[in-house]
Amino acid sequence: MISTAQSTLHPTPVVLEAVVDRLRSLRLGDAAPGQPAFHKVALYDHPNLTAALDELLTFSDRLCLVIYQGEQFEPVRQGRHLHLRQTLDLQLLIADYHPGNRQLAHFGIPAVAPFTPATSPTFASGGTTGAGGVVGLKDLLLSRSPAVDPAQASPGAPPISVANFFGLLLPNLYLQPVESRPFPLTGAERERLAGRATWEIHCQARGGQLTTDLGPHPIV
Repeated sequence: MISTAQSTLHPTPVVLEAVVDRLRSLRLGDAAPGQPAFHKVALYDHPNLTAALDELLTFSDRLCLVIYQGEQFEPVRQGRHLHLRQTLDLQLLIADYHPGNRQLAHFGIPAVAPFTPATSPTFASGGTTGAGGVVGLKDLLLSRSPAVDPAQASPGAPPISVANFFGLLLPNLYLQPVESRPFPLTGAERERLAGRATWEIHCQARGGQLTTDLGPHPIV
């Protein structure tokens, strides 16, 4: 007898596309109404990571790469049924660029002068208003962020809603952060990518499930 199965798993390309669409919909907020949080959002794999940073940051600041790192399944046995709960592991690599000054790409520059944290907590990125380098951009993802419908997203479009980047992503699937830290550039890589700062957020898409019937006499 062949066992039957029921699935609420989302195809991996659909999940990745939903993450990319949500990133592209984010806006910087009051300091720069309508400006996208990221000038470039792209899917990449690890072997091409350094080349991607080198190529894309030559022309663009405020970059976010989405890197799919695999998936895990948690087995839960209930009687004759086996439930496999899926978790997709993702890395968000945030990068910013300021010519000749990695510290400004990391922490941003004052949006107004004179600058004091008490009176003006907003930073600017690469000389433009709105985000505090990679630190400000990662904070944007971890807070409630102005957003537009991805279908309407375009430069200059005003925010029409406020949403959490993390949270419900697709039916029966939510996105959660796991770890956030600087992404180190060392040695020759650091020299070649001068003026660039990088930050990584490890996150997980959780909630899909595959249920299979093991039959009336399942293996013990």
